[in-house]
Amino acid sequence: MKENRVSKFFKDNKSEFKKIAWPSRTQVLKNSTLVISAILVFTVVVGGLDYLLETLVSLLANLIA
Repeated sequence: MKENRVSKFFKDNKSEFKKIAWPSRTQVLKNSTLVISAILVFTVVVGGLDYLLETLVSLLANLIA
């Protein structure tokens, strides 16, 4: 009985994989480029904000001290 469940599982798995609509190579490249570009933009924005806030805190600390 256990073998029957295992074989049914793999048969169901195989049939589900046939239903998947895989993206084309060009679509994968476009999406990957978009994601990497977005990561780079957010990295620059967060780095810039970090630098500005660090400078602001440093100036305020020098005024207080």
